[in-house]
Amino acid sequence: MLDRFYIDFNKTVINARLEKVERKMERSDRNDPNSPMRHAQDKDGVPKYTAHLSVETNNFDKTKFDHIAITVASREKLDEVLTEGKVMVEGFSLGTMPQGKNTYSIFFMADAIRPLQAAQFTQPGQATRVVPGQSPQTARLSSGQ
Repeated sequence: MLDRFYIDFNKTVINARLEKVERKMERSDRNDPNSPMRHAQDKDGVPKYTAHLSVETNNFDKTKFDHIAITVASREKLDEVLTEGKVMVEGFSLGTMPQGKNTYSIFFMADAIRPLQAAQFTQPGQATRVVPGQSPQTARLSSGQ
């Protein structure tokens, strides 16, 4: 049975705005519900973070907004590095976890979350700048007025 589905986030979602990033916490002893909380890590010891996003999608020609929480493992301190604003999600996947006999919970994971930078216009003679996930911006000339 499949437990994870990869989705092209940047084609599925029209707009994604980062609301908040926080450390993902877990019990230091999974068998003891009273054990102290600690920063969760993946199997390689990389710290995990939860990124809360507001996403805009089209659903049968209607705009729909959802709030989702995505787990991201990163050696960077994402709670200090990322700020609110538009973001691009790389390596997005949807996972399922059995909760009972016929019940599953859904969770989201990503390889990386990067801020989208505002378009930077170039002067004639300069190279065109490209933001990953966006088409190249062409140089705009001023009319000199």
